[in-house]
Amino acid sequence: MKKYINAIILLFLLFFCAGTIPAYGLHSEDDIVNMLVPKPKVRGVDTSGNDQPSVTFYLQFGLNSAELTPESIDQLRLLGNGLQRGELRNYVFKIEGHTCDLGNDNENLILSRKRALSVKKYLIDTFAIPAQQLETQGFGENRPAVSNTDEDSRKKNRRVVILNTLKTFKSRPRKAYREYKCKKPYYIGLYAIPQ
Repeated sequence: MKKYINAIILLFLLFFCAGTIPAYGLHSEDDIVNMLVPKPKVRGVDTSGNDQPSVTFYLQFGLNSAELTPESIDQLRLLGNGLQRGELRNYVFKIEGHTCDLGNDNENLILSRKRALSVKKYLIDTFAIPAQQLETQGFGENRPAVSNTDEDSRKKNRRVVILNTLKTFKSRPRKAYREYKCKKPYYIGLYAIPQ
């Protein structure tokens, strides 16, 4: 009887709570913001480690491709919304691309750079995030998260890391069309006519 009760409870939890349990490597928009916002420094506490806030995305790409899949775009949509929030708007972010150990070292390095650039391009095109606010770097297979022993660990190494560089970003307001286009007026009679 006890086994049946436990099975019913388990089915109840799986059925009603399935949407609230995040899948592996998926983050909510609030989680992304919380992971990228710098933490206040505490006096007397050693913070000699890496204190740059970051979030890791296990994005799906095609084999030897930098083209984003629909699953990746869903995750990047949450990232783009998070980067537009006030808490993160004034920081510069680095997009780091990583690959597993399959293939040539040079090809993996180039592929990781292309993947980081495709994430940057998506964020710029979709969310109008200024290009100067996003830096990219590819590491290839040089910085694995785990050892490349089997396919599951290789999937963990095919990743994109978003890192808050803690550099401040000051957005420059765009010049009005008139100021930008009309630099020198020419004169007809007494009136100046902009070019």
